Order: sequence, then C-alpha cells, then structure tokens
Amino acid sequence: MMADDNQLQDNDKQAINDQTNSEEAPGQRLAQEYLDGWKRERAAFANYKKDELEHLATLQLLLKRQFFSKLLPILDSFELALKATPQDLQASDWFKGYAYIKKQFADMLKDEGIQVIETQGKEFDPHIHEAIETSQEQESQEDGKLIVQEELQKGYKLGEFVLRPARVRVGKELTNNHQQRSN
Repeated sequence: MMADDNQLQDNDKQAINDQTNSEEAPGQRLAQEYLDGWKRERAAFANYKKDELEHLATLQLLLKRQFFSKLLPILDSFELALKATPQDLQASDWFKGYAYIKKQFADMLKDEGIQVIETQGKEFDPHIHEAIETSQEQESQEDGKLIVQEELQKGYKLGEFVLRPARVRVGKELTNNHQQRSN
C-alpha cells in the first residue's frame, strides 16, 4: 500500500506539474504577445513622432519663405530711396541713419539665411533669373549663350528656394567665330 501511496503521490505531483506548466505556457504566450504588441506600438509612435517633426520643419520653412517674401519689397524701397537721394543730402546725419537702418535690415535677412542671387556677367538661368529685356544690339545674333548684362531688380534665395528671381536684362555672348565675322 505504501508503494501505491508513493506512486499516487508521484502521479499527483506529475499532474500538478503538468497543470502548472500548461497554465504557464498560455500565460507566457499572452505575456509575450503583449510585449510584442507594446514594442510595435512604441516603434509606431517613434515613427509618428519623427514624421510630425519633419512636418513641423516643412511648415516652419514654408512660413519663413512667405514671411521673408513679404519683406523683400521693403528692402527694395530702402534701396530705391537711398539711390534717389540727391548727392548734397547724402552727407547729412539723417541719410547716414537711414542707410544704417537699411543695412541692419539687410543684415537681419542675411542672418536668417536669405542670400542675394548673383547676376552680373553670369549665364542666364531661368530658375533664378527673370528676363525682363533683351539687349537690342544682340537680339539678332544666332550663336552664343544668354548672359546677364544688367540687374534691374535683385533676386533672393532662402537656401535652394528662390524667394524672388532676379529681374535682368540679357544679351547673347559673342563667340570667337561671330566676333571674327564682325571684324
């Protein structure tokens, strides 16, 4: 009977262990599923956060472009007023103060990343230049590249984005072949 009791106890222990193992396995699987789901959600949130930061940076750049585009006519007015001031008034203190205010304004734009588009003597690029006039004497030439001959209004860029194209007068560059025929 002792042997039967021992075997019964062993069978009970085995049954209890089997029951515990079968209960732990689904519990462990459930815990692993929850952990995996949490990890996926955490990664999804990190991606969402990254996307939102990119969206905000794009929005900030767009607002910056719009704002500075509206300031450019003010800078143009400063420059026109300075050019139109008679020579005898240019030595006055108020003119110097006015010129200094214009310089501060231009420096602020430069500090914000606004760049003047270089034009004089450069090859015409329709992405950054707007041709307002074509030089009369060179209109009929067939060969040569279009070269900026005169800047009529400054153009500005913010990084690679053109806020306003430079308005220019263009003419064709004379090639050696054409210059020899002219002589």
